[in-house]
Amino acid sequence: MMEDVTEEVKVEIKKLEEKKREMEEAKKNMNEELMVGQSQVEKDTAVVLIVVCLCSRRPVCFVESVREAVGRRVKLTLRRKVQLEVKGDKLENRVLALASHRAYLLTARVPSKVEHSFSYLDIQGISSNKPTQLVLEYERGPWCLRLGSAEEVDEVIAHIGSCLHQICPASSPVKVMRKLSLKPPDRTAALQAIWDEQGSADLGPCGGFSHQYWCVCDYLGLPYREEVQWDVDTIYLTQDTRELNLQDFVHLENRDLVPIIAALEYNQWFTKLSTKDYKLSTDVCDQIFKVVARSNRLEELVLDNAGLRRSEVK
Repeated sequence: MMEDVTEEVKVEIKKLEEKKREMEEAKKNMNEELMVGQSQVEKDTAVVLIVVCLCSRRPVCFVESVREAVGRRVKLTLRRKVQLEVKGDKLENRVLALASHRAYLLTARVPSKVEHSFSYLDIQGISSNKPTQLVLEYERGPWCLRLGSAEEVDEVIAHIGSCLHQICPASSPVKVMRKLSLKPPDRTAALQAIWDEQGSADLGPCGGFSHQYWCVCDYLGLPYREEVQWDVDTIYLTQDTRELNLQDFVHLENRDLVPIIAALEYNQWFTKLSTKDYKLSTDVCDQIFKVVARSNRLEELVLDNAGLRRSEVK
């Protein structure tokens, strides 16, 4: 009897062990399937994240490329995708980027590249005879552009006009542009209203001289000297003087005096220009006489022992 019981127990134990092995095998297979599934999910998630990152980085990379192309020291205040009219009716994608002193036309790819640019002081005219058309004229010829909407066109014109007001506060933007032709004509009235509202805006120390000086340096292709800005924005402002004395800048080269003097053509703060016992170069003298002829604010000119010839004075 005992032997029969023992045999039965052994059989049951064997069945239990086999069942246990089956359960462990099933558990192992289940874990492997879960791991494979988890791994696939992780891979799919990673792919989605990469795509999202690339898609989100594309505009950022393009904006950075535009900044690199114009120079990181230049602050761009407006960027618009445009189409440039080339030969015939052919249109090519470009980017129009505007700073406070200059307009840039760049390639619409990464890396971006500046194809053309002009100083606002070099502008010859602006026209828009169709809702989305914009023609910017300067010394080297026109940019014939197409924008996304009439609102974008007017936004660009308004921006350029506002920048011109900062540089030439005594003149209307339309006068500085030389020509503004818009259809229908009520667009011009709407833009003029915008510029009139900005007429009382603060220009900065000494009537915005430093900004005007910077714009003139850019226009003439001459180096911008930060010590000039510092002297005007601190010493001249503190002393509340309306006299610009060239002797404060004689440590600079003669050519560096040219944009300092040229900025007075647009400035409404200084009413007197003077120098004493310092021989002025021909270029500097020419710039002085040009400013005297064009400025509506300069009232007094004192050039004492400046090495001028009578023929130059005439």
